[in-house]
Amino acid sequence: MSAHPFEMSGEVFKVSDIKEITATFSVREFVLRNPGWKEGQFNDVKFQLNKKFFDIVDEGMIGLEATVKFFVNGRGSAKGYFNTLNAVGIELKQQPAQSAGPVVANPIPGFDGNPPNIVEDDLPW
Repeated sequence: MSAHPFEMSGEVFKVSDIKEITATFSVREFVLRNPGWKEGQFNDVKFQLNKKFFDIVDEGMIGLEATVKFFVNGRGSAKGYFNTLNAVGIELKQQPAQSAGPVVANPIPGFDGNPPNIVEDDLPW
């Protein structure tokens, strides 16, 4: 079974610097803004990038319309349940005068739409 990424469109609203969480784990976050369900409201949705995907966004994308491909990662602990939206791709929409369709920004070599680190039929029995 292979999962397919979710997609969400909106405006790239914010791009953070890379944050080192531990000596071996770093993240980069960015925010996609899209209209809310109520007039005048916005949904600001934060996505996380792991080290392999840091370079698919940069501050030059702020204000541009984009579609983000992502996987949902959820986990539970004694403190509650936590979700992370792990981005694995982004497509920028250019102005109609420049191009009629989407342009892939910083394509990810070798990404075929499957979640990272999934190996099929790897059971030991």
